[in-house]
Amino acid sequence: MIKADNPRRAARTLTTAAILLSVQLLFSGCGLVSEALRVDPAVLDDVRGIGKVLAEATTETPGQAGGPDKMTNTFVIDVGGVNAQDSLKKARGILLAHKWVSAAEEPPGGVRVKSPAWEGAYLNVRSYGSVTLGNYPEEIKKAVEAAADPEVLLIVDTEQVPA
Repeated sequence: MIKADNPRRAARTLTTAAILLSVQLLFSGCGLVSEALRVDPAVLDDVRGIGKVLAEATTETPGQAGGPDKMTNTFVIDVGGVNAQDSLKKARGILLAHKWVSAAEEPPGGVRVKSPAWEGAYLNVRSYGSVTLGNYPEEIKKAVEAAADPEVLLIVDTEQVPA
């Protein structure tokens, strides 16, 4: 409790409390520090439903121009295709059946879909042969290296863009 017999101390205490409250509000909800962009957990379940998941990893990359960081989930998936094109065709069919929609821009050797259910959620599905694994986490690289036929594997990256 603030004692009324010391007005200077009371004013200093109130000023300190106001500053602390302002700082807390700024950092918690006013946009100066924002949470990383990440897809809804249900998106990850959709990805896992594409085929047999051989590996899964999450990476965080710093945001651009002071924007929020991005969390990317990467999967190595075997859909049972006989070659890369067949694997991509199967994955596209499964995703479209789950109500994903083809995005306007498609990566080389891959498929890009967006979710009408989760605003701003995208999946980039690429064949192993169209991906350079250098920047991927170790568990992704190890799963591809251990596969009997890596050419039929798909690399799926999740992406959440600001809504």
